[in-house]
Amino acid sequence: MKHKYSNLAKSGIIALSSCLFCLPSLADEIRICGYLQTIDPSQVTVNNISYPITGETEFKDENDVVITVSDFIAGELIKVEIEEGVVDEVEKEDGTSCSSDENSGLDDNSEDDNSEDDNNLSGPKTRICGAVDAINSQEITVKGVTYPFTSSTEFESLSGAAISPEAFTVGDYVKLKLISGILDEVEQENDVSCKAYKQSKKAKKRGDENSSKVRQTKNRATTTSTLSSVTGKARYRSEARSKEGRDPKVDSRFVINIGVLVGQEQPILQTEEQAAQLSLQAFITRNGSHIAVCTLAFDEVNDLGKAEYKVKLREKRGTLREKKGICSIDPSSPDGVSGLPTVQDGDIVTVYNTDGLVEFIKMSF
Repeated sequence: MKHKYSNLAKSGIIALSSCLFCLPSLADEIRICGYLQTIDPSQVTVNNISYPITGETEFKDENDVVITVSDFIAGELIKVEIEEGVVDEVEKEDGTSCSSDENSGLDDNSEDDNSEDDNNLSGPKTRICGAVDAINSQEITVKGVTYPFTSSTEFESLSGAAISPEAFTVGDYVKLKLISGILDEVEQENDVSCKAYKQSKKAKKRGDENSSKVRQTKNRATTTSTLSSVTGKARYRSEARSKEGRDPKVDSRFVINIGVLVGQEQPILQTEEQAAQLSLQAFITRNGSHIAVCTLAFDEVNDLGKAEYKVKLREKRGTLREKKGICSIDPSSPDGVSGLPTVQDGDIVTVYNTDGLVEFIKMSF
């Protein structure tokens, strides 16, 4: 159900003895394309390198359908996605879409959105993708042109979840759909998906059925203030591919990782039991306005004596995967709307404990 304006409110050991490519032990994200040599529940070997598989590793076929380890065959082309030294996903690929620097399977067989979502409107359709210049409860301005909301205007997150107009702020990227000049839909986008959308429109005009281009953005946060016993990092990455004049497909990831010393000098936490009970929330702001609130999940106390709290989200092909923690991308909604924040340069992440709202750390993208 879309949100109407009238209703305002996600081995083990690497074999390096004789390889030409070595996996950095602290690498955040690496993607490898190659022909499968061996795979079992503990590791996958590609290009003479073995990568560790965990219980959280996902296995997919060429159509993004979940499969098992036993469905893979030695010699077939695969893509291995690695995060923090372990395999996050193993996916079968075809020869036209596999490389180490792109997302596969980004075809979209529908140039238009579902016709049943057009609120009984008919007539010529127009789409505009760009940054929000201004927005209030009555209208939105994009690229210098103002479009009034109607009682049937719908508002959606990047994954298609219903959100309220208050979820949008100046600087956000959006895609507007107009039918006969009437604003039918406002959908969250990001800079890469808007650029890819423009590329797809150009390809369609040229009649270039084989056009394919990847757009990518990466943002990493730097710490601006923190308690002495707290460390943290945050990162956002999004990719979009435009192909054959069709709407782009987007693959986005958002990660927050907070470490809190346990039982050491000037500790916030005295014991591991206290660490497991600590509740942390991250407030993400843009130009002074809240764009998202995330609840971090306790992960473990690591070998350095730090309790780790994480948010780990991925949104791929319109599907949100909440691997660690959760985020609400519509703070104005009473029940919240789960989603992946579309982070931009200048956004601020402030982490508090939920009991007493003590500021643990502040980071800036």
